[in-house]
Order: sequence, then C-alpha cells, then structure tokens
Amino acid sequence: MNHYEMLYIVPATYSEEELGPIKEMVKGLMVKHNCQIKIENDLGKKKLAYPIKKFRQGYYLAVEFDAEPENIKPLETELHLSNDILREMIIIKDPAAAKQAARIERVEKTETPKEPVNQKTVEQAAKDEKQEKVRLDDLDKKLDEILEGNII
Repeated sequence: MNHYEMLYIVPATYSEEELGPIKEMVKGLMVKHNCQIKIENDLGKKKLAYPIKKFRQGYYLAVEFDAEPENIKPLETELHLSNDILREMIIIKDPAAAKQAARIERVEKTETPKEPVNQKTVEQAAKDEKQEKVRLDDLDKKLDEILEGNII
C-alpha cells in the first residue's frame, strides 16, 4: 500500500452546508475503491487561478489516504466524471511526511485554547514601549560620553 494525498475542488456555488453530502460522496467512492482515509482537511473557499468550467471560486478539500496503486486510476475516473467536482489531483506522498502530519494534527487537538487578549494589556504594552524609546538627542549625548572616556 502507498500513501496518497488528494486535493479536489468543489464549485463555490454550493454553500458550506451543501459541502457535507459531497464530502460523503467522495468518502464513499474512496471506500468503494478500498482506500483507508487518514486525514481530511477543509482548506476553505479560494479564488481559482483561472476559470474552470466558468467558475472563478471553489472550496479546496484535501484528503490523505492509503491505497493500492491499482485502485487509484478507477477512483480518479469516477471523481473526474462527477459534476460536483471541478478538479481533482492525487499524488503519492512520502510516508515520513504522513507521520509528521499525523503528529501535528494530534498536537493541534491537544493544545488548549489561548486566552483572549485583554485590550488594557495591549494599551499598557504600547504605553510602556513609548516610555522605553530613547530620543535621538539622549542617544547622541550618551555616545559622546562614551567616546570621551578612555577606551582600553
């Protein structure tokens, strides 16, 4: 079995809620072709580099999976025939990269959410920064004092 990554684009005419059935359809096709899904990522709505089938925006979705090489071509064919998918691309991915991605995903899930930044602390930090700034005149005086002294 090889490790693969697939990126597919769904037209932006669908709403966020309508993406669910399309994702399930893609998962169903992958299961049908004996693919074991490892990681799924929704990369969001983006502007296309060039119009595809008269669409200028689309939802980018990525899936990492394991499959036998002979199952990839039939999967690509079925995805290509789907009217819900503008483009799809499947590449072989390095297994070490897959382990790294899985490790990163586990870390992201276990991270605690960060506390919201308090506006007063931001204002206080800006005020402290202004106080710490040295005026150019003061800097020139200090430099003159240093240069007047004997440097050994």
